[in-house]
Amino acid sequence: MEIALLVAIVAVVVALLQGGSLERLAATKFRATPLLLFGLALQIVFGFWSPSWMTDAAGLTVLLVSNLFVLAWLIVNRTLPGLLIAAVGLLMNLAVITANGAMPVSADAVRVLAAGLALLAYKQTRWGELAADEASG
Repeated sequence: MEIALLVAIVAVVVALLQGGSLERLAATKFRATPLLLFGLALQIVFGFWSPSWMTDAAGLTVLLVSNLFVLAWLIVNRTLPGLLIAAVGLLMNLAVITANGAMPVSADAVRVLAAGLALLAYKQTRWGELAADEASG
C-alpha cells in the first residue's frame, strides 16, 4: 500500500512539473467511477482491518476481486491516455499474483524502486536541468 502512495505522489509531482494541471485532471470525464472506488475501498479496508476469519486464501481473494474492479474501470476508460497501458500492466500483475498466491517482492527491491523513482522524477524536471547547469558552470 505504501509503494502505491509513493508512486501516486511521484506521479502527481512529475505531472505538475511537466506542465500538467489538477484542473485538467478534474475536468476529465471518467466513466464507471464506482468500480474504481469500490476496488480501492476493498484494498484500503482490508489493508487496515484484519478480521479473525481472514485467512491467506481469503486475503488473496479480496486482493484479486478488488483488482478486478480496478481493471474493469481501466477497461471502461481505456480511451483516455495511458489507461489501456495501465490495464495491461494490472492484468500482468494479476497473472503473477494469481500464479504465485501473492506479488513476489523483496524489501530491497522496494528501496531500489523508491530511490529510482525519485531520481527519475528529478532528472525529468526543470529542477534537474537547473542543478546540472549550476554544476557545470
